[in-house]
Amino acid sequence: SREISIEAGKIAERVITQAFVDRFNRELSALGASRIKVELCKTRTEKGKALHKLRLKGAQTDQDLPESVLSDGERRIVGLAAFLADVAEQPHVAPFVFDDPISSLDHEFEWYVAVRLAELAQNRQVLVFTHRLSLYGAMEDAAKKVGEDWKKKHLQQHCIESFSGTA
Repeated sequence: SREISIEAGKIAERVITQAFVDRFNRELSALGASRIKVELCKTRTEKGKALHKLRLKGAQTDQDLPESVLSDGERRIVGLAAFLADVAEQPHVAPFVFDDPISSLDHEFEWYVAVRLAELAQNRQVLVFTHRLSLYGAMEDAAKKVGEDWKKKHLQQHCIESFSGTA
């Protein structure tokens, strides 16, 4: 098992890790967060699997992990970038479901998230649930950016409101 773990670690370092890092950095940029310098570091290889963690680029100790330095919104963007880097380019076309992806984000990050979700929706179904009306409007504007015809055919917005306890 040790020899397999060592070889798996070498392969992951050469192939999987760099491809993921490239996708991750593209997602950070698409989400308007290229100024956040995060890197993927191999922690260990166990049972043939290479395990990794994110840390701030140039950090010398575990005290400089993203969760100890970045704001809630920045951590949300890093997490969203890591998720999208992992699944957005997969060959299957399973839908994406996002539950309030902009929680803790400022209006600038919110806009980048809306644009990225509209881009994803060009190739697969994207469902977004939110309680913030600002995202509702940003998604409409982002869909217009893709194209008015596309927006008319593909963007469906539904608002559920409650009045005196009745939805």
